[in-house]
Amino acid sequence: MPSIANLARFFFLLLYSTKECLAQIPGSVGASWSQCLCIPVNGDSSLHILCSRLSSATVPLLPNEENSPRSPPPDIVAVSLSVISNLAFHRLRLIVLTLSNNRITEIEKMSLPRTLSFLDLRNNLLRQIPFLALKDVANLNSINLESNNISLLQSHPEVRFENEISLLLRNNKIKTLDGHSFRSFKRIKDLDISYNQIHLIEQDTFESISSLSSLDLSYNSIAYILHGTFKNFAKSLVRLNLEENVIHTLPDAFRDLRNLTYLNLNGNKLHNLDPEILQGFKKTLTELFIAYNHLKEIPYKAIGGMDNLLHLDLSKNRIQSLYNFSRGVFEGGYKSLMNLNLAGNQISSIDDSSVFEQMKNLVYLDLSYNNISHLEDRVFDKLMGLEKLFLQNNKLTKFPMAAVSGLHKLRHLILDNNLITQLPNYTLADLRYLEHLSLTGNQIKLITERMFDSSITRNLKTLNLANNKIVGISSKAFSDLNSLQQLILKNNQLKMIPADAFSNLINLRYLDLTGNQITAMLPLALNGLRSLDHLLLGLNRLESIDRDAIQGVSKLESLDISHNALHRFVCPYLGSIGSIVKLDVSHNEITQVDLSCLATSLEHLNLAHNDLQRISRGMLQQVELLRWVSLRHNGILEIQKESFENCPALAYIDLSHNFIKRVWDGTFIAQKQISRLDLSHNMIELIDAKSFGENNVLELNLGKNGLTKVPIDSLKSIEASIAVLRVDKNKIRIVESSQLSGLHNLSSLILSHNEIDSIEDGAFEFLSSLKILDLSHNPVSSWSPTAFRDLSHSINTVNLADTGLFFVPRLSHRNILNLNISWNKIYELTRRDMVPMTKLSSLDCSHNNMKTLDVEILEQLTDLKHLNLSGNPLTHVNPDHLRALYQLESLWISNMPSLVRLPPASSFSQLTNLKEFRMYDLPIETEPFIFGDILRNLPPLRSLYVQVRDNVLKNQLHKGDMRLLRELHITGSNLSQLTSITPFRYTAPPIVNQHGTILQTIRLEGNPILCDCELKWVAPYITVSNKESNDFQRVFCDQFGLRSPSIFNFYTQQPILCDNDIVNSVSQLSLPFSFSFIIVILSILFAHGLHVQIAIIG
Repeated sequence: MPSIANLARFFFLLLYSTKECLAQIPGSVGASWSQCLCIPVNGDSSLHILCSRLSSATVPLLPNEENSPRSPPPDIVAVSLSVISNLAFHRLRLIVLTLSNNRITEIEKMSLPRTLSFLDLRNNLLRQIPFLALKDVANLNSINLESNNISLLQSHPEVRFENEISLLLRNNKIKTLDGHSFRSFKRIKDLDISYNQIHLIEQDTFESISSLSSLDLSYNSIAYILHGTFKNFAKSLVRLNLEENVIHTLPDAFRDLRNLTYLNLNGNKLHNLDPEILQGFKKTLTELFIAYNHLKEIPYKAIGGMDNLLHLDLSKNRIQSLYNFSRGVFEGGYKSLMNLNLAGNQISSIDDSSVFEQMKNLVYLDLSYNNISHLEDRVFDKLMGLEKLFLQNNKLTKFPMAAVSGLHKLRHLILDNNLITQLPNYTLADLRYLEHLSLTGNQIKLITERMFDSSITRNLKTLNLANNKIVGISSKAFSDLNSLQQLILKNNQLKMIPADAFSNLINLRYLDLTGNQITAMLPLALNGLRSLDHLLLGLNRLESIDRDAIQGVSKLESLDISHNALHRFVCPYLGSIGSIVKLDVSHNEITQVDLSCLATSLEHLNLAHNDLQRISRGMLQQVELLRWVSLRHNGILEIQKESFENCPALAYIDLSHNFIKRVWDGTFIAQKQISRLDLSHNMIELIDAKSFGENNVLELNLGKNGLTKVPIDSLKSIEASIAVLRVDKNKIRIVESSQLSGLHNLSSLILSHNEIDSIEDGAFEFLSSLKILDLSHNPVSSWSPTAFRDLSHSINTVNLADTGLFFVPRLSHRNILNLNISWNKIYELTRRDMVPMTKLSSLDCSHNNMKTLDVEILEQLTDLKHLNLSGNPLTHVNPDHLRALYQLESLWISNMPSLVRLPPASSFSQLTNLKEFRMYDLPIETEPFIFGDILRNLPPLRSLYVQVRDNVLKNQLHKGDMRLLRELHITGSNLSQLTSITPFRYTAPPIVNQHGTILQTIRLEGNPILCDCELKWVAPYITVSNKESNDFQRVFCDQFGLRSPSIFNFYTQQPILCDNDIVNSVSQLSLPFSFSFIIVILSILFAHGLHVQIAIIG
């Protein structure tokens, strides 16, 4: 344990070394170099300099380390950090150098220190590895070049790295690898070239490399790798990742490998596996991933005999039978296998009881998302160590009791979303160690008292029966299940809870009965649940609760009775419960509340969406621990000033969406500190001067009321505490400094959507802590030239949208990060306007009158991430504009009627960090406009809104990298045809591709739809989709005239007879008008249970 003295000495040295390091940096470089961090390492005067995102300075020539730190520094002029000049860091004793997130295009020879071990150059603009700069760096262990502009790997003949090195080239633009790519390297530990555009790897690519441990080539376009490509490091390579490429057959290059332990081939196009190609590392492989491929059968010859294989993933293929597993026994079996994933295939039954007989060590088996309707009796008997079995989303019609009876160590059994209609008596008779059973989404109707008999169901902790059709539960159906902790019965059809249905569940902590049709809870319905913490009764039809329904429960952490039909809430409803921390009775019809029995425990109370008209003094009497209360969306006309006087701990109060006209003196005086008080959406015209306590409110929302001015007199008592003030959507007409004086702690002021027509001189001069100012959507006709005089130096967000501006107001503050000046009449952005705002991260200047945009302005905004230029009469966007926007993450260029010139498609390659791109509603004269070529030069986008000029939407998107796309909009006035609108051409609804992506919604309203066999997928899709997520009721068949049926009715209320030739042909949808449709899809990653929402909108 280090002494206090030693710790103090360490931090002194750290601070001293940092000061000395920065002292060597020229003072003329200014504030930019203050972003650098110098950290001493190794205790020998070595340093780690971190200059991440130092984008407004050139790296200076630093003095030699033996020179005095106080010697005069060289005279260096601050310019853009694009070049690391000769000798820049050469004389420093650096171990780690971080220069990520800059604009570096070149690193000159002898610019880096010889002592360097780790070099981080992520997110720059380098087009090649800086070999000459690294020539004399003999101890280099790692170089990170992720997210640069490298398109060609070309080694330098003068440079040769003898030591082992880790090289990260992820997310560049490399297209090919050849014999010159790695000639400067001898030994590589980890080589990551993922997320590039590699389509060709020549045989001599790695000829110079004698050892390589890990190679990542994932997310490229590789189709094959020739035999001999990996020969030089055949014995050292242990990890190989080729995920998401276009490999159709196993690469011959695998033949040389001898010690591979990890192989990832997910997301390729493999139809089979050649066992000879895998022969060299069969005995060493421990993890094999072949998910998202085109396998139709188990590749038993390839995987049989992998003696050390622990994890095998064959999910999301097209496997129809598991018969070949038993044949694999002759190839050596699967004795070591512990995890087997077969989810998302086309398996319809498992009839062969010998399928799993050689997998005695299997712990995890996933058979979910198949079509399994039958399991052979005792088919899992040999899996003596199996602990987790996943069978959800299949077609089982009965509980597979005989199939799972031999799984004595099974702890998790998931049978969600099958077709099971009933459970047998003594369901878990042979599963005595089962802890978690889930049967949600089946068709079970009754739960009898023998199904989960307590004498055999001793270890069950979680039972999920949600989303079934359960109409009845027998008395004592769940009685005496002593280990049960969670019981979920939500979204069933229960109408009442019988006596003793849940009696003596002594360890039950969570009971969910949400979303049933319960109208009554009989006496002793909930009896003896002494450990219950959470009771959920929401979304039922309860009008009252029998006083004897809940017995043997003394306290709850939370009780949810929301979305019922209660007319009052009184203590007898709670039976034996004497303590509740969190109570939710929102969305009822409550007019009367009695909380006296909870006065000593209640901390959280939700009474929103009820019929309360007033808050009386007694309603919250003595509820001294109450910290959170919501009374929004009631019919409250008045708050009595004593309403909250007995609630000193209240920190959150929501009274929004009522009919309150006045706040009386003393209403909120008793609270110690209110972190948020919401009085918005009322009819408040007057707030008495002594309504609040002494500096006890931090955030106050007065939006959408009838205020004619900022109620400064009412805020006097809290002027030192209030940090957030919303007075938007009122009737305020003028803003002057006298209205805001004294609010020195205010950090956010929202004045949008008022009737402000005048902003006076120095209107915000007293708001010294202000960070966010929103004046948007006001009819300002009089702007004082010095309206923002003495504005807070903390200001970072200013919204002046739609305020009648003809010019950018003077904002001389360098901390502004977000500026919105959209929907004004501004004709130009000048350099003088933007000089104080060089740190801008977001700039919205859309819908103004700007005809030109000065490139030098954009060059100053080196931190800019979001730019909206839409709706301006700009005539040209040129390559220099894009060159200056390298950090940009979202760019909007739309609604520009005067635009005649776009940059060449290749110029868009400079937007290496772009995630969102919008370019639509541009005139037909705009050139060049080939959006497919533009997409080819953009990085993988998350959101794309694009205009199509063609008549047919076919394959225009194929040129872009769509791997990360989550949202897609397509529009175009010329668009009149789709080659096909069938999303399930190769899959069954609702799955649209091999990855298991599920189509959540499709919208086609407003288009003339021809109802024929091409749309026959609509009926099965409607059957499996959420009714709330499709709008087929609003889309009509075009060919039937005025009496056209909706697509929903046409395809669900009558049989559709189709000729196979018609069904299999590619029909065309004629769209004589502007085309618009929306598709929202939800991608489910079954292996990890992750959910990713994807919106495709066009």
